[in-house]
Amino acid sequence: MCRGTPLRSVKRVVSEINVAEPTSFANRVHYSWITGQVKAKMLDTPNRQIDIVIKVVTENSVVYLMGLVKQSEGDLAAETARHRRGHHAACSRLFEYLD
Repeated sequence: MCRGTPLRSVKRVVSEINVAEPTSFANRVHYSWITGQVKAKMLDTPNRQIDIVIKVVTENSVVYLMGLVKQSEGDLAAETARHRRGHHAACSRLFEYLD
């Protein structure tokens, strides 16, 4: 395993590699739909700023949230992503907190 040169500004690396068969077109469309639902719901939150600074990616029905945010923004985004149309979704936070 090649580790490369350490960077002083990097605090941690999160690697959630999942080796699996390629996903079908229908699954990718479904994951895009989930991502769109999460982003739309974020636009409807009291702090609309979170939609701008948070990257949302869905893979295997798990919503990944990434960004440089305040703790309260990250908590709000995760809570928003978890609750979609009356049922809970798997959500993984990959935030770096400003505070």
